[in-house]
Amino acid sequence: MVENNVRISQRDLNLLFDIYENVFLAFYQIHERHFRHRAKPTVYNRLSKLMRGGFLQPLRVNLNAYHHGGFDIGVIYQITPKALSVIRNYTICDTFDKGILQLNRANLYHDLVLTDVILKLKNHFPTCKIKNAKLQKFDPKDASRLPDAILNCPHSNSKVAIELELTAKSENRYQEIIHQYRVHSDFSHVLYVVGKENLFLKMGGLITGFKNRFKATDETGKFYFIALGEVLKCSQPKFLSGMGGLKNIHPQKVNFKMEENLL
Repeated sequence: MVENNVRISQRDLNLLFDIYENVFLAFYQIHERHFRHRAKPTVYNRLSKLMRGGFLQPLRVNLNAYHHGGFDIGVIYQITPKALSVIRNYTICDTFDKGILQLNRANLYHDLVLTDVILKLKNHFPTCKIKNAKLQKFDPKDASRLPDAILNCPHSNSKVAIELELTAKSENRYQEIIHQYRVHSDFSHVLYVVGKENLFLKMGGLITGFKNRFKATDETGKFYFIALGEVLKCSQPKFLSGMGGLKNIHPQKVNFKMEENLL
């Protein structure tokens, strides 16, 4: 396919759709997800062609990928209306009516990490679909909580809310969120990915009512927890949970064990 003198390959389509689904991507994400084993100059050259063709929009930022080697990120990439028009013609998706999603600069680092978390969780739940919740159709009048991402499991018709928690909220705010998930939400379970263990302990104390007496082995109902570092880096992740506390799960059994508990 040729658009504006730029030949759009299947890899280009996959890249543009990936950016659409995640709102934006940084260079390291593009390199690892779509140009693995290719030299960086080759990747930059291709991105430059897509930008000249009007398919990519670079945006200057000042981010540090603390969770991914700690290097600086000066540019992130979004798709353009022209790119959206192209992928609409060649990709089947039920969320294109939302158009290109706007960036929230205050949450750029959170959203950067979320993109990496979603990819890793897809490896742990290969039979399920996981999407950024920004793409979901949502009625503002709905009292239910809109999470960061949503996991849908077709074979069990289950829906799991995924929340990425990097910084602590007030106790009142946590109680409000917990109440929303318990009373108004249609999610069968909630999986929290926490940046620090103290966030798990704080939320666990509020969920159980035990406050400072909460222990990792205490029952937390529909709420499950996993450490961010375990999701991103460990081949044998330890899941924080109210059911049995820290669980060492063999990578070949992660899918079964997690789906058994969550789904």
